[in-house]
Amino acid sequence: MKNFSYLAFWLTDGLAMKLKTKTAQESNLIHTAEALENQLSQLQQELGDNSDTQLQSLMSL
Repeated sequence: MKNFSYLAFWLTDGLAMKLKTKTAQESNLIHTAEALENQLSQLQQELGDNSDTQLQSLMSL
C-alpha cells in the first residue's frame, strides 16, 4: 500500500509541475504578444497617416 501511495503522490506532483510549466509558458506568450502589440501600436502612431499603399498593406498583415 505504501508503494501505491508513493506512486499516487509522484503522479500528482508530476502533473502539478507540468501544469505550472504550461501556465508559465502561456503567461510568457501572453506577455510577449502584449509587448508586440504595444510596439506595433507605437509604430503605427509614429507613421501617422501614411498614404503609401504598400506600407499600409504590410501593416495589415
